Amino acid sequence: MQGDVIFSALGTSKKQAGSKEAQYHIDHDYQLMFATFAKQNGVRHMVLVSSAGADTGSSFFYMKLKGVIERDVEALGFAGLTIVQPPSLIRKHAKRPLETISVKALQALNAIGLFKSMAPISTEIVAQCMAEAGGEPFEGVRRISKQAIRRFAESK
Repeated sequence: MQGDVIFSALGTSKKQAGSKEAQYHIDHDYQLMFATFAKQNGVRHMVLVSSAGADTGSSFFYMKLKGVIERDVEALGFAGLTIVQPPSLIRKHAKRPLETISVKALQALNAIGLFKSMAPISTEIVAQCMAEAGGEPFEGVRRISKQAIRRFAESK
C-alpha cells in the first residue's frame, strides 16, 4: 500500500455485523489495520469518515466507537489527518429502515427551520468533500463536521 493519501469510509451497522463486537471489529480494527499499513509504507495523509458526535466518552456505543477510531488513527501520527464527521447520511438504495425514517424526519424538521445544523447530507457530498480534502496539501489534524462538509465540498 503506497501513495500520498488514503481514504477510509468503512463502516457497518450492528444489525449487518451481527453483534457489537463484530461491528467494532469492522469499524475499528479493519480501519486501524489499513491505516497502520499505510503509515508504515510512507502514506502522509489520511482522510477518515467518522460521525458527527463521535466521542470516546459517549455512553452510546456507535458514538464511542467512532471516537475511539478517531483517537487511534490520530495516534498513528500521519503528517495530515482529515476526519470527516457527517450527520445522518442520505443514501441511495438504503437498506436501513430506521435510518431512512430518521433522515426523512430530520428533512421535514429542516423544512420548517429546525435542526439545520444536523441536516442530512448525501453520500455524494461526503465523497466530494473527501476528494477535495485529500487533494490539497495539509499537515496536522482537522475535523470537517456537519454542514461544514457541504461548504468544503462546494468551495473548490
